[in-house]
Amino acid sequence: MRPRLPIAQPNPAYRRTAMAEERSMLVVDDEEVVCQVCRRIFARQGFQVDTSTDARRGLAMATEKEYSIILLDVKMPNMDGIEFLQRLREKHCDVPVLIITGYPSIPNAAAAMRLGACDYVTKPFTSEEITWAVERILGPGRQTEAAAEPGVIPPADKSAELLFWEE
Repeated sequence: MRPRLPIAQPNPAYRRTAMAEERSMLVVDDEEVVCQVCRRIFARQGFQVDTSTDARRGLAMATEKEYSIILLDVKMPNMDGIEFLQRLREKHCDVPVLIITGYPSIPNAAAAMRLGACDYVTKPFTSEEITWAVERILGPGRQTEAAAEPGVIPPADKSAELLFWEE
């Protein structure tokens, strides 16, 4: 039997709307592979996933459509994740943001949290880690039959681990 990950409580500050109930996600990361892996992991869990490898385009997408959550890289060309988050908040967009980065630092983590980021996950991450972080922020939601057991990732998603952990 697989170990079960704990299920966190939903973020009480997040106001759900009819559109947000659809569990939509925007992934903004300059690495296409990260965008595609996140799309594969979360689409199987019932999320509608949009991606952008360009921060400016991602910011436009974030302000044009209501998302349940945004997964945001810190180090990107043209605009870093901290500036993205600052501009997003200036537009009074209070969508939950999960920071994902391969360059963790205390100053970046502190800046992200001051701007209202909900959590901070470092790369490389496993499918279980990223799923748990999202569920910790949003709370458990609809899942496909394959992912009906809380905290357990369908076997097909295990390929994501190989992508991030191979040397």
